[in-house]
Amino acid sequence: MRPLMKSLLWIATLLADGSCQAENFILEVIWRAATKVVVPLSRGGTSGKHQEHDPWGPAAAPRLEVISAGLARTGTASLQAALQVLGYKPYHNGEVLTNDHSSLWGNVFNASLDPMMPATSKSAALQNVATAMTDAGYDATTDSPTADYALELLSLYPEAKVILMTRSTPEDWYASVVHLVPLIDAMSIPPFSLMPRFRNFGVHNRVLLSKVWGCLYVDTGEDQSTSCIAYYHAHNARVRDNIPANQLLEFHPSMGWGPLCEFMGKPVPKETSFPHINDSTSMDLAIFALGGISMMFNLSFFIASYYLIHRAPSSQSTFFHSQHVSYFCV
Repeated sequence: MRPLMKSLLWIATLLADGSCQAENFILEVIWRAATKVVVPLSRGGTSGKHQEHDPWGPAAAPRLEVISAGLARTGTASLQAALQVLGYKPYHNGEVLTNDHSSLWGNVFNASLDPMMPATSKSAALQNVATAMTDAGYDATTDSPTADYALELLSLYPEAKVILMTRSTPEDWYASVVHLVPLIDAMSIPPFSLMPRFRNFGVHNRVLLSKVWGCLYVDTGEDQSTSCIAYYHAHNARVRDNIPANQLLEFHPSMGWGPLCEFMGKPVPKETSFPHINDSTSMDLAIFALGGISMMFNLSFFIASYYLIHRAPSSQSTFFHSQHVSYFCV
């Protein structure tokens, strides 16, 4: 019983660590669950190819070389894995969480959605995010929200190559999009709602879907699928109409290495098949991990509270009552 109680007490009081140990612990659990089916996320550091430069001259300024304009749920996880094989370090939506960039993207959303905001302020907000990405070694983007601002990012990095990912039908895309909702909702329940990085990531995604996409977490007066599919069509048309044909590749993972490597000017990997990531499976595993962590936290907190109040010596119970309010990493 004592080892069990120690474990439960540790889980219940993990949030007391001032260095936000709980956030890092939960990120590790989610990462390990997701990487059962997905290649590991970029977890700091930089891709080696941009670190090699002339020692007698200045290093080249970090920049984005690849911008994926494909919205979330269009096969972006497969593209992320493929770009990693080709030597790039892609910035996926998960990197918003791991790098704690939610507030930076919040500034981009607010600026882009405010009709009174000067163009210079909108550009500055996006430049701040772009600088944070490149300073962390990212040289490619996949997934939303970078896809939603692909044209604006291209104005900052005009030599970048743009890849537009699409699904076989808009209806298939929407059916996949709804998988995002349980994952986002998990950020609003304990213990995730008690930790700034997770809480802010949940808000970040809600704003993206409700304000930028204008179709989820908002009452538009019409069926959500209609609003989402309208945004999907409008976004893709905007990309096609504004990016030169020689700078744009419309791509689907089923096309394999050939078109992608030709477009990127890279040799086809001879010993690696093109990655086909079942992103829905990884999403389900992440949701399962989040649900398990939430259930364990609430159960352990209840049991630990009961034990400290009814079974522990009065001194420990008094300590718990006086200290528990500081147990949250805020």
